[in-house]
Amino acid sequence: MSKKVFRNIIQFSKSYKTYLIPVFFLGIIFLTFLSIHSNEPLGTSSSSGKCSQAKESFAVVELFTSQGCSSCPPADKVLAELSQIHPKKNIFPLSFHVTYWDYIGWKDPYGNKEFSKRQERYAYAIGSRLYTPQAVLNGSKDFVGSNRSTILHAVDSVLASQSSVSINLKSKITDSSLDISYTIHCSSENFDLNLALVEKGITNSVKRGENSGKTLSHENVVREFQTLSKAKKNGSTHINWNFKGKDLSQFTLIAYLQDPQSMKILAANSLSLK
Repeated sequence: MSKKVFRNIIQFSKSYKTYLIPVFFLGIIFLTFLSIHSNEPLGTSSSSGKCSQAKESFAVVELFTSQGCSSCPPADKVLAELSQIHPKKNIFPLSFHVTYWDYIGWKDPYGNKEFSKRQERYAYAIGSRLYTPQAVLNGSKDFVGSNRSTILHAVDSVLASQSSVSINLKSKITDSSLDISYTIHCSSENFDLNLALVEKGITNSVKRGENSGKTLSHENVVREFQTLSKAKKNGSTHINWNFKGKDLSQFTLIAYLQDPQSMKILAANSLSLK
């Protein structure tokens, strides 16, 4: 570099130093702003300033059970106890009746092959074996469904943590369907929204199989289940169900947002139909 060019650079710097200094500090402020807003937690959105303030705790307990399994009635009682605690606490118990015990001689009237497949997905994601009664908590941990003390302790532990993601629900009931509208706050659109219509106060007599001669009672039995893949932040859907002549106070809609890869549950809410 020649001496003449060097002198020109020095002269230019002296002439514009009063402008470069404030520009320099403005650049620092801008980069700091970008840094803060690029480090948001997974699943949240900066579109709402309320995300960091409105935090909720929840416990979704999915029990995989069957009327053909002799070990399941004690687990059904534990789930019934959890259903009594809700809504004092944000506990959302769901009873999924599987079908792979039907071969013994009693076909579970509430069994669904899709529920058996759902349990298989959990076994793969969590790394557990397939068994009944199996309770899965917030999509990430599993327990023997009849182990009351362990489950209650685990539920208390997850209720101590909070999530900024939340779900609002509205519904309209006709004789043949449940129309649902929802809003998901502080979440991206990469997650699945599960909608479960559950019925409580179910009792029936088992005629054959391992529980032959017993009268079994169940709470929060999943009667219809729907998953909206990559759910939008605002949307609507409906569940076909014959409500004519039914006691609506026995039904509840439970909605929960779930990562389809890890199966971790991010938020949950419920709506009584009456």
